[in-house]
Amino acid sequence: MGAEFSMPVPPSRPNNVFCLIFCPFTKIRLLHAPPEVEAVVLKVVNNIEMRTNNSSTIIATTSKEKMGATQFTMSSSLFTTNNGKQAATLGKQLCVDLLQELYKLGWDLELSSDLARSSWQAAALFFRKTSTARPGARVVCVAPGKQDMLTLLNHDQRVKSKVVEAVQDTWAAGIQEVQDTTVLGLMLHDIKMNGNPWYTSEANVDDNRIICRIISKLSEINLKLVAGINIKGGTDSLFFIQDLSFSQILHKTKFCAISLCQHNRLRLVDCKEMCCHVEQVILRNQYQIKEKSVSEHHAKLKLDGTPWHCSGYESVKSRRLICRISEIMHKEGWALTDALDNSRREDDKSMLLYRSCPPTTGRFSCICLTGPDHLRLIDFPPSDQEILSRTVTERYLPGVEKVENTEFCSLKFSLAGSPWSNPSGCDLGWALHARSMLLHLLNTAHRLGYRLAVSADVSAKYRTDGDGNREFPLDVHSIYLVKLDSKAAPLLH
Repeated sequence: MGAEFSMPVPPSRPNNVFCLIFCPFTKIRLLHAPPEVEAVVLKVVNNIEMRTNNSSTIIATTSKEKMGATQFTMSSSLFTTNNGKQAATLGKQLCVDLLQELYKLGWDLELSSDLARSSWQAAALFFRKTSTARPGARVVCVAPGKQDMLTLLNHDQRVKSKVVEAVQDTWAAGIQEVQDTTVLGLMLHDIKMNGNPWYTSEANVDDNRIICRIISKLSEINLKLVAGINIKGGTDSLFFIQDLSFSQILHKTKFCAISLCQHNRLRLVDCKEMCCHVEQVILRNQYQIKEKSVSEHHAKLKLDGTPWHCSGYESVKSRRLICRISEIMHKEGWALTDALDNSRREDDKSMLLYRSCPPTTGRFSCICLTGPDHLRLIDFPPSDQEILSRTVTERYLPGVEKVENTEFCSLKFSLAGSPWSNPSGCDLGWALHARSMLLHLLNTAHRLGYRLAVSADVSAKYRTDGDGNREFPLDVHSIYLVKLDSKAAPLLH
């Protein structure tokens, strides 16, 4: 394992991609970002600092090199929970500004992923250059908060109306109050709901339906979901971008979800007609269905075993199950488009978001990150697996201690150090090198024809203290990719 790794990340830059990392509590780190991106991030950070310090003059924030990464330090703790209304608002505005400014330069957010085994982990954002300079587009934030709140930022009256309609359509308890507030010159719209939609009972799926309906309603006014971003270790904040080129494709698009609950449950939300197809996939993949129930808006399946709380071969099997389910959903006209964490329940994992699309065939694969130091390539064809394997071994500078081909359709790497532990202190070197390697790995997959689908929390394993209290997750996100049939039309993510 070793105590630390102090060699900086090599400066060699993969083409057209970079990674931005939110580091609790005050830091932003950039990996392999070109000068134009560093300049934009510095500009955005300075603008946030001006708001923080209630100043109209430019704040002289500077960057520093940190083991091959470019690091910016904020004066407020934006990237941690329970940081107060002001810091929480500034964290959302920071993301709005970053997405807007980078979009103008031709950079799109491709993936938001949680890569640290920490109770206060924040996201790593992977961007890809997809265009030359282009006109700006407004980014809107819709953020679930506490157990009963929705907060809108950088919105207009149309956004307000659509979000309120979505809540009224899906949350029977209704809205208690709405309120406009101003924080450091930023206008917020807070919607307080009756009850606790983000901490509902195990049997309730209305929280997922609220999110699906919000995304669908906003698509009617040409707002496309960019991603759910974990800014500070709590629930994801949702970010939407307005672009008229999306209007014909996204208008009145339907959305549904498959949520992963407790240790062994699947819930099909607003797509219960897919239940028979999903059941067949489950049975073909060595699982049995112990219980089944169908309600007005969802179907619930309870599986044998504990697919969301397992290790070794069982963890490979459970991640392959999600691949197979996503393939049949695709074939029946539902594209896996994001994975969102909006529940306050500790035993809930990601909500897999699907968008209606033309029926499409494709192959799903998974990059599975588990424990403090494991990486698995799951369900890649042998030729692609060989190329991806070479990228892992060549690009993870601390070294790969072992490579095992022990599980069906899986290649397991034991990485030196603790790259998925808390990315600070003596673990910082391992963490930065692992994220650099992952950036190269995703770029290699892109060249092989894969499209990043989602980064999802699919594991309920937690470390507990002597009293049984949860301390931090034992597994980080798993990343799902899809290679579409060569004859299929490209999908809008």
